[in-house]
Amino acid sequence: MRRLLIPFAVCILAAMVVPGAPAAETITAKTVAILDFENTNTETSQDDWLCAGMAETLITKLRQVRDLRLVERKQIIKAMEELDFSASDFFDSEKSEQLARFLKVDVLLVGGFQHYGDAIRITARFVDVNTGEVLKAVDITGEMDEIFGLQDELALKLIESLGIETTRRERKTVAVNPTTSLSALELYSKALKTDDDDEQIALLRQAIEADPEYKEAYNDLAVVYMNQGDYATAIDLLNKALDVDKSYFLPHFNLGVCYYQLGRFDESARSHKRAIEENENYIIAYLALVEAYLAQEDYRHAIEVARQAVELEPSEPRGYNLWGNALYAQQRYEEAIEKYQQVIELNPEAAYAYYNIANCYGQTGETDKALEFYAKTLEIDPDYALAYYRRASLYHFTLHDASKAAVDFAKYIQYEEGDPDGYIGLARAYAELGRTDDAEEAYETAIDLQPNLPDALNELANLCFDDEDYDRAERLYLRTLEANPDFIFAYHNLGRLYAYVRGDQDTAASYFEKALAIDRNYAASLVEISLVELRRERWDDMITWLMRGRKLDPEDPFWHYYLGYAYDEKANASRAEGNTGVAQRYAETAEKHLKEADRLNPGDPDVYNLLGNLRLNSGEPAKAVPYYEQALEANEDHVFANVNLGTANRQLGRYVEAERCFKRTLTLAPEYAFAAYQLAEMYDEDLHQPDDAVTYYKRYIQLVGEDENVQARIKEIERGGTSDEF
Repeated sequence: MRRLLIPFAVCILAAMVVPGAPAAETITAKTVAILDFENTNTETSQDDWLCAGMAETLITKLRQVRDLRLVERKQIIKAMEELDFSASDFFDSEKSEQLARFLKVDVLLVGGFQHYGDAIRITARFVDVNTGEVLKAVDITGEMDEIFGLQDELALKLIESLGIETTRRERKTVAVNPTTSLSALELYSKALKTDDDDEQIALLRQAIEADPEYKEAYNDLAVVYMNQGDYATAIDLLNKALDVDKSYFLPHFNLGVCYYQLGRFDESARSHKRAIEENENYIIAYLALVEAYLAQEDYRHAIEVARQAVELEPSEPRGYNLWGNALYAQQRYEEAIEKYQQVIELNPEAAYAYYNIANCYGQTGETDKALEFYAKTLEIDPDYALAYYRRASLYHFTLHDASKAAVDFAKYIQYEEGDPDGYIGLARAYAELGRTDDAEEAYETAIDLQPNLPDALNELANLCFDDEDYDRAERLYLRTLEANPDFIFAYHNLGRLYAYVRGDQDTAASYFEKALAIDRNYAASLVEISLVELRRERWDDMITWLMRGRKLDPEDPFWHYYLGYAYDEKANASRAEGNTGVAQRYAETAEKHLKEADRLNPGDPDVYNLLGNLRLNSGEPAKAVPYYEQALEANEDHVFANVNLGTANRQLGRYVEAERCFKRTLTLAPEYAFAAYQLAEMYDEDLHQPDDAVTYYKRYIQLVGEDENVQARIKEIERGGTSDEF
C-alpha cells in the first residue's frame, strides 16, 4: 500500500458534471451554479422530473461556452446541505456570501416552472451571490411540446444577462438539444433524481430505448456501472456514446477513468488527451491526465500538464497539488513544498497539503518540520489516517522511537482496521520494544487479513527464529516463498537457519544461491555464502563470492579480511603440497588484502591476528609476534591472538611467555582444546615436565573425547617413558 502523497482523486463524471472554463482575454469569466428548478404547481408532482431535467439540459447546452464555468450539481446540493441553505437564503447577503465562498461561484440561477394544460411557464432569476442582487429576471411562456425551444431561449438569455460574447460555433452548440424526445428526457431526468442504482439503470435504459441517439444517457448509464466496478460494461456503453458523437468529451474522459482503474495507464492517458482535444477548458481532464502520467512514472509530461492545468484554472488547488506530487516523485522536495504551499494559500484548510509537506520534510531529513506538519494535518483533520501511519513510520525508522510509533500505528488501525500494513508496522514497533507476544499477535492479524502477505510471514518467521522455534520459523519461510517465489529475504533467512541451526552447509549454500539468483548483488547473502564456503573449506568458491562483494563495495573491510583469510588457507595448502613458490604468492596476496582491511578499519585485532598467522605459517615466528601483540593491545581478551602468540613464543624458545599465553587462553576459553594440547606438548617436549604434561594431556582428552595417540603418550609418561617415544 502506497502512502507517500494524496493525489487528485480521479472523478467519475456524469453528463451533468461540468467544470469551469478559463477567462477570455477581454472578458471576466463567470462561475455559475444552476440549481434544480422548482415545480410551483403545488397541486401535482407529476412534472417533478423537470426540476432536475431542465437544470441538466441547461448545463449540457452551456458547458462549452468558453467564458462560463459551471459547478457540478451534486457539489451544489452537498454545499447547501452542509450550510443548511434554502432558496430564500439567496437574498440574505451574509448567507449568500458564505455559499459563494464555499462554492467559489459568482452567479446562481434559481428558477421554477408551472405546467397547466398544454402550456408551461418558466421563470428564472440570476442572483449575484456576493451581493444577493438579482441581476436579471426572465419569464418565458410556451407550449409544453415546445419545451426544448424554451430552454434554448432561457440559455441564450443567461448568456446575454452575464454580458458574455459568444462565437458562432458556441451559439450553434447552445441550440443543440441532448434529445428531441420528451419521453426520453423525462426518463433521463427521473434517473437523475434517484440514488438507487437498479432504478437508475432501468430508467436510463428506457431513455435509450426512447431515443437510441441519446449520448448523455449512454454516458450516465456507464457511470453507474463504473461506480459498481463493472468497467467492461461501462467501456461498452461509453463507446456507444461515442458512436453517436465522437466529439462528445465526457465519454472520452470516463474511458480514461475506466482504463486507469484497470491499470491500463497508457490508454487512460490517450483518452484524457482526447477529452481535452474536444474540450480544451475541461480542467478535470487535465488533472486526470496528470494522474495517468504519474502512474506511468512519466514525470516530465505530468509536470507539463499540471502547469497547463494551473494556467487554465489558477484557483484550482488540485493542479498545484499534482504538480507537487510529480516533483516529489523526482525527489525535488523543496520545489514540491512550494507547490503544496500554493495549495494552502488557496485553501488553508487543505489537510492533504500539510500532509504532503510533512512527507517532503521526512525525505529531506528535517524531522522536526515533518512532525510539525503532521501535527498540523491532524489538527485540521483528526481523522486523517495516513498522517498517523506516516508519522509512525518516521518515529520508527528515523527517530527510532518505537513507543511513539506503536501509539500512532495503533491509531491508524482504528481508522483502517482492514489494512494489514498497519498491523505490520505495529508488530515491528512491538518487536523493537521487546513485546514479542504482542508483535506476534499483530503479525498474525495481518496474515489473517491477507494470508499471502510475504512481509508479515517472513517477519513472523524471524520472531520464531529469535525465539528458537526453528521448525515453525522454517514453515513460515517456506510459506513466504509460496506467496512470493521471488521473495529474496526468505531464501536468505532459510540459508541462515540451515547454516547456523541445522548445521547443513550444503542446504544453506543452495538457499543463499537462490537469493543471489534473484539479486546477484545482495550483499547479505554474499557475506553468508562466503562464510558457508569457509566452513566447507572451499577456498576458491569463497574467493569468487568475496570478489563479487568487494566489487560492490571496495571500502568494506569485510571483503578484504576474508579474502586474506582464504588466500592464507590456499597458501597453507600449497605449502603442505610442497609448492613453496605458489604458497608465497598466495601469502603475498593475503597480506595485501589484510593490510587493506587494516587501512579501512584500523585497530581490528582479527586483522592483526591473521597477519601474524601469515608470518607464523611462513616460518617467521619473530615477525609474527609484533602482529599478535598489536591484536592484544586492541583486545587483550582475544582468544586466538593469545594462543597464537603462545605458539610463536614457543617456536622462539620463549617458554615462559608461551606458558603465560596458553594459560591465559584457557582462562578466557576453558574448552579450547588446542590451547590445552599446545601447553601439554610444550611441557612434554620442550620443558620436560611430565606431571604438567599429563595434566594438560588429560584435560585435552576431556575436551575432545578419545585420541589414541595422546592416550598412549599419557601411559608412556606414567611408565617413565621419554617424549622421543611419542
